[in-house]
Amino acid sequence: MGMLKKEDAMQFQKIHGQLLRRHHLFSALSDMELEKLMCGSRVISVGKGEFLFQQNEEARNFYFVVSGCIKLFRTLPDGTEKIIELVATNQTFAEALMFASQTFYPVSSQAVEPAELFSFSNLDYVALLKSNPNLSMVLMADLSRRLRMRLNEIEVLSLKNSTHRVVRYLITQFVGSDAEYPQFELPVAKRLIAGQLAIQPETFSRIIHRLKEEGIIAMKGKEVTVLDRKALASYE
Repeated sequence: MGMLKKEDAMQFQKIHGQLLRRHHLFSALSDMELEKLMCGSRVISVGKGEFLFQQNEEARNFYFVVSGCIKLFRTLPDGTEKIIELVATNQTFAEALMFASQTFYPVSSQAVEPAELFSFSNLDYVALLKSNPNLSMVLMADLSRRLRMRLNEIEVLSLKNSTHRVVRYLITQFVGSDAEYPQFELPVAKRLIAGQLAIQPETFSRIIHRLKEEGIIAMKGKEVTVLDRKALASYE
């Protein structure tokens, strides 16, 4: 953990550069730009339950998840916790705050399982944006994608029926797949998905069990296979 020295950054880039380049926020960077960004980066390891930052702390960095899973949540005035997003391996979070008028994190960030992350300076990335128009377009596309995701989540949460919320969540996990029997893995524990959908874990498990009993899906561990796409899409 800590700032990377220049010689360490070169080795760091060699090992992890390919991983980062698969993510659109880094794919448009030249080798020199990526090395410069990584020289100011930090490697952070957090244990289960540990916080990266808490709601209303000053926002100076954004993060890339190398492994593990991070929960972003808000604490409501009555003390209850609302999960905003579950960020899994190879995903980023908090980058939108580079352009926000407020400089404070609107959510808390906590590891739901041991995690390793890269922490990047907002100021360093903004400096690269000013000199690389292609990077600006890539970031705009990412923010647009995140906006669509938030709109989809609002739509899901507006469904009063818990069954509809679970079904819609499952469908979003294989959007874009044309496989007859799509397969995907639940990114985190069922209780966390239930929290994101604002339903009880028991309710989530009960709905999943019913879908399995009716032959619409099959599950092995966290792996889900959709056996009947049409039935799932029209499930009541």
